[in-house]
Amino acid sequence: MKELDVKSLIEKYNNGTLSEKEKAMLESWYIHEISINKDFHGLEENLSKLDDRMVQLLYTPIKRRLWPKYAGIAAMLTLFAFGIWFFALRLPGSNHRQAVAVQNDVAPGKNTATLSLSDGEVMQLSEAHSGVIIGQDKLTYNDGSKVGVSATGSISRMMTAATPRGGTYQFILPDGSKVWLNAASSIKFPSTFSGAKTRNIELVGEAYFEISKNKSQPFIVNSKNQMVTVLGTHFNISSYTDEVRSKTTLLEGSIKINNTMLVPGQQATVNGTKIIVDNVNVEKAAAWKDNRFVFENDNITAVMQVLQRWYDVQVVYEGKLPKDSFGGIISRNEPLSEVLKYLELTSNVRFKIEGRRIRVIK
Repeated sequence: MKELDVKSLIEKYNNGTLSEKEKAMLESWYIHEISINKDFHGLEENLSKLDDRMVQLLYTPIKRRLWPKYAGIAAMLTLFAFGIWFFALRLPGSNHRQAVAVQNDVAPGKNTATLSLSDGEVMQLSEAHSGVIIGQDKLTYNDGSKVGVSATGSISRMMTAATPRGGTYQFILPDGSKVWLNAASSIKFPSTFSGAKTRNIELVGEAYFEISKNKSQPFIVNSKNQMVTVLGTHFNISSYTDEVRSKTTLLEGSIKINNTMLVPGQQATVNGTKIIVDNVNVEKAAAWKDNRFVFENDNITAVMQVLQRWYDVQVVYEGKLPKDSFGGIISRNEPLSEVLKYLELTSNVRFKIEGRRIRVIK
């Protein structure tokens, strides 16, 4: 990529006009610049020679960044081999073979969800929009257009927002809190929090939260085997019914999980009554919200579990489970065959797509 092109993309980022495609190009360029450096011990010196704005773009530890400033350096080292492949596959004229056998490719997930009211009405939300605002007396899409149904009612009137496999959607709750639902997930909440001592909701699946501050009315998320209490903060919860563990990752503020406090940069893993707290790369947990898959030394079953939810497919393993580990950054906007191609290039595993089924071949 020409220097002029890079500066133009960085300027677009600073102006807030960078498209998803352009952001992917910028990230790929940066990964390439690092990966061609063979002197890993001189990494910091090389980083300092790059455009300061690019370093800030990828490393500054604020929301919507893929890597925190310092954890990112170590993470990039582990992703060198993978990142350069991802970059090479995007280059014009690349001669890498497409090893993935495809009968019918599978498109990525999309904006799709339902909103169920307490009177039994179930609304299919528009795929042309990405979010819904729950007002005191009406429902609107995030562009201001009406959903077309009144949301009046007392605090006992409950709503359930749900995404299917292959779906994602954002919801702004009556208190202004923002919730992004990942695929195959749901939240249950009242049409108003007025008059209640706490703001209680229920979660099944995965969601990213940005909670409006209200010290006199704590926000509580109830999910499998855990209760998360917050006043105002940013965090991600993954609590699927088909997974043994629930994981809560804190990006900003503070939260309490059952009786355990978390600070930013920590992740709590709950298994039954047992809670384990670790320091983690928190941006990995929230990458899905920004349409990224981020894998770090993940095994095949963990990777396939993520893919089968987003692409709404079934996974079949032939023979023994591969012991390969996977790492890399991939856009969630890619068709399934492209994602599997990237994974093949970093392992000895092969894949075959048959309709909505993936065969994993060692």
